[in-house]
Amino acid sequence: KGNLNFDNVIHEWGMGDPIHSNGSAYGDLNNDGALDLVVNNVNNEVLIYKNRSLEFFPENNFLKIALEGKDANTAAIGTQVKLLSGDKLFYMEQMPNRGFQSSVDPRLNFGLGELENIDEIHVRWPDGKINILKDISSNQTLTLKWEEAVDAPEDFKFFMEPSDQLFSKVESTSVLDYTHRENQAVDFDRDRLTYHMLSTEGPKAVWGDVNGNGLQDVYLGGAKGFPGQLFIQTSEGRFRLSPQETFRSDRLSEDTNGVFFDANGNGYLDLFVTSGGNESGFGAMDLADRLYVNDGRGNFSKSENSGLENFRISSKVVKVMDIDGDGDLDLFIGARVIPFLYGVNANSMILINDGKGKFSDGTEKFAPELKEIGMVTDAVLTDYDGDGTEDLILVGEWMAPTILRNTGGKLEKLEAPELDAYKGWYQTIAVGDFDGDGIPDFVLGNHGLNSRFKPTLESPIRMFVNDFDQNGSVEHLFVQKDGGRHIPFTLKHQLEMQVPSIKKRFLKYSTYNNKYMEDIFTPQELRNAVMQELNFRESAVMMNLGEGNFEIKVLPRMAQRSWIYSILVTDLNGDGIEDLILAGNLKGAKPEVGQYDASYGEVLIGNGDGTFEYLPNREHGLQLHGDIRDLHLVKKGDDKLLMVVKNNDAVEFWSF
Repeated sequence: KGNLNFDNVIHEWGMGDPIHSNGSAYGDLNNDGALDLVVNNVNNEVLIYKNRSLEFFPENNFLKIALEGKDANTAAIGTQVKLLSGDKLFYMEQMPNRGFQSSVDPRLNFGLGELENIDEIHVRWPDGKINILKDISSNQTLTLKWEEAVDAPEDFKFFMEPSDQLFSKVESTSVLDYTHRENQAVDFDRDRLTYHMLSTEGPKAVWGDVNGNGLQDVYLGGAKGFPGQLFIQTSEGRFRLSPQETFRSDRLSEDTNGVFFDANGNGYLDLFVTSGGNESGFGAMDLADRLYVNDGRGNFSKSENSGLENFRISSKVVKVMDIDGDGDLDLFIGARVIPFLYGVNANSMILINDGKGKFSDGTEKFAPELKEIGMVTDAVLTDYDGDGTEDLILVGEWMAPTILRNTGGKLEKLEAPELDAYKGWYQTIAVGDFDGDGIPDFVLGNHGLNSRFKPTLESPIRMFVNDFDQNGSVEHLFVQKDGGRHIPFTLKHQLEMQVPSIKKRFLKYSTYNNKYMEDIFTPQELRNAVMQELNFRESAVMMNLGEGNFEIKVLPRMAQRSWIYSILVTDLNGDGIEDLILAGNLKGAKPEVGQYDASYGEVLIGNGDGTFEYLPNREHGLQLHGDIRDLHLVKKGDDKLLMVVKNNDAVEFWSF
């Protein structure tokens, strides 16, 4: 239907009968130009489906190309073929293998629609040699031989490079030489029924002028077992490593975020680093956040009088604010997870500064609703209601966007029942004014549409968390609501590994088949469980309509290809309207749900009304591979650079 929207037409096309198959392949069995389908079945006859599309659409044409290879590559595997006709381009690559022990018709079959002639055919063989054919009629089979190919001219380009791309990659080591290394912890070794790892959500980049030379320096967090690193910016726009022994001393902590701010009132930027992850147990010392005091020259020492050792939670985000109005800077700490109790809502905190860099818990007095508020992944401070005080907006996993309004010395949760329809797996939030009305709007980075998980408001994904077998460790059961009952995602053998009694209740797979959660566990077991809910998975803009009202606008469909972990708001084309750069991905996922790796960096051009136009990668030029965790704009002289921070990979820079 276009724009990656599809309708299921299996019944209309005559293929809707239930089968048990283990292989399929397509090929033009009767040489009419329409691809037929062969399906191999278990303990049954093979099925052959004849493609009758040309009977219904006789105006459509085709071109078939048979490739003759040479030497050991008899099928010419890897050959690329491009057809040009006017402004239309068709492309195929010779790679006939499909799935397990299946192969499609090795002849390349191009559907041409109503085109009767092809202007040019370009063939590039695996050794780089080419064939060029011109003025070719449709509805025929061409046989092309590798041995007849010729050397390509020096100026020949098989793929035309787009001109005037927005971004171009620069040699990163000429700016900053840093590679993040992730430790080898696997969340699924403990939480066997979950699907996504929490221990690969870093690093973040923390910016500030630590030596007073007017240039922004950067701290890049380290994974557990690896110290964070501080880089000092030079006048040439390069960043040099500043060794700090105190960071090495705390390398057992997982750096999840941080902020530079003047904690003790001496005029120098100190460094606060949040400790988190999902690897250390409840109350572990390496979960204590850390304050590093700056001597004014960019040399840091750990504060031994910060009081932070009293607060050992798995933190994910920190924001600086003066909540008590005494002139010194206090902190909001967003808790990601209760260690070893994923799914149970964590307590975020307000830490009150005594003015000398010593912190105490002020949550009960200034923001009591932060207790058990959820699994917070990101937060922003902004005056959303225009009353002159900064409010706190939170996002998280299994959470709806949550607003805590600053009433003048206290944060109170805004009752916004319309946002309950948008409980997501959010990883990031950014602020912008996307309709030019002068009040802040928000963009939310969510799970996306390219996923096995397909919740709706009526049929949400839910997770039940409980120690179902009373062995001292919790189990996580993912289900989807179906009317008044719940369909489990968990297979029998997976569940009985964690809850052995399941094996006795259901001796065979056939007895477990088609069972609802309510059939598998008793009402008492389910009643004691913590339940989380996901009913919205799209990344979206939350438009601020004023007076505490908001409207959710889903971002373009092509921006929903993967999980979004970082968002940069900036004006890319100089039209005065804010645009978006989105990036993310998550490799740390179970095989049954698949890696989330389909995003190569998304660029969305703002229309000025809260909507955005998707700009394809071939036009903007970004090709971001891997798990992106942070995006920043960096000035290098008169140039602007996009800094891309990755998990378990090197930092990248792109000029624009």
